[in-house]
Amino acid sequence: MISYRYFHNDNFHHLLLLDGIPSKTTTKKLSQPQLQYLTVIKSAKQFTAPQPRNSELPAPVLGGPVASTSKENREVTRTETPLEKEYTETILNLLLEVREQNRQILSAVRGQVSSVVDAPPLPVELPVQTEEELGYLCDYISYKENADALAKFLATVGGTSLVNKINNVLKRCLSNNVARNYNFRGMREGKRAFQGLPLKEVVIRAVKLGHPDATDSDIENYIKVWLKHAPSRYKQHLIKQCVE
Repeated sequence: MISYRYFHNDNFHHLLLLDGIPSKTTTKKLSQPQLQYLTVIKSAKQFTAPQPRNSELPAPVLGGPVASTSKENREVTRTETPLEKEYTETILNLLLEVREQNRQILSAVRGQVSSVVDAPPLPVELPVQTEEELGYLCDYISYKENADALAKFLATVGGTSLVNKINNVLKRCLSNNVARNYNFRGMREGKRAFQGLPLKEVVIRAVKLGHPDATDSDIENYIKVWLKHAPSRYKQHLIKQCVE
């Protein structure tokens, strides 16, 4: 606390600073405004600067316990708004969907067969070019172990989608020259039934190794479409050979 003492003598006015050190008087002739200001504080023996207020914490009581300033007293509880709650739930649902998609992708990858699977010792070279070769192939895969081996080998055939995978597997097994003589049920135009061949089961099994979620019905429908367009593909092949 800083205190001032005022006195005057012969038009000289003095301010005596008392701050705990030996008193020192400074003499100075003051102007009229300064005289007016000093007149206001003339009768005051002490002047104390006002202490700053703290609107958040109570003033401590002298001689009493110190007001608590712990972290718990300063924490402010905030309630989540309905909009924030809805936004949080939306984000959580999206994360759950992404996790489920990742799980399905991982399951599909684990179900794929390694591309280093060697071809089984087939009696004919694929794709078969004649009905006779197809007969040899069907006799070979009539044994379960041979059918399993061929399915694993065909599963290594690439494909960017389910339909692309099925088309590539069929193309690997049958030439268009042979496929044009078949449809799925064999009930029209004197064509043979592909569904009666053991090769159909091998194709379905090979596709499912890479696409475990695919159904037999989905695969069979794509087989029907591929067989349906076999005659046009064969004609295009002949035209291409003539041009070359």
